[in-house]
Amino acid sequence: MNKKLLGFFSFALTVSVLVIALKFVNWLPMVIQKEALRKYGNIESVKSRLNIRDIYIPSYFPQNFSWPPTEIFAQKKPFAMIIMHFRCSDSKEIGLAIRQVDARSNYSPPDSNLKIKKLIKESRVLIKDRDAVLHTALCENNLSCNELLWKEGDFLLTIVTTASQRDLIRMAISIVPDN
Repeated sequence: MNKKLLGFFSFALTVSVLVIALKFVNWLPMVIQKEALRKYGNIESVKSRLNIRDIYIPSYFPQNFSWPPTEIFAQKKPFAMIIMHFRCSDSKEIGLAIRQVDARSNYSPPDSNLKIKKLIKESRVLIKDRDAVLHTALCENNLSCNELLWKEGDFLLTIVTTASQRDLIRMAISIVPDN
């Protein structure tokens, strides 16, 4: 009986040490690569930890999306990038994705959770005095969606949403600072 108890405690101790070692190995790269892509809890932590001065957030926000962002992913290296996802208020689905990528980089950012499956129409629009590209499209699950892309400061901004084009353009106008 004593040997069985000793064997059980030995096994439990070995498993505990292994779990702690794996957690440490998982945590170590995040400490070493502080500016690599990772998930953040809020916008303020992105600003403070990555020292990204300009984070573009719309001041107009359609009521059918939940604030704050459901997910925020950001990095500073190899290029500055922020991806924010917002859920629809009436469902658990992502209905709005705002992506901000360093326009000077030659890197292609990863897709957001709201992906365009089929482009239907492309047109040019002005967002204040910025030239922008508006895409009417179908996203995954055959949801109609709209995408707007333009350059703002040192960043290329992309908004993909299941909201109307009117709401999309209103969000974009509210992002662009007044000169």
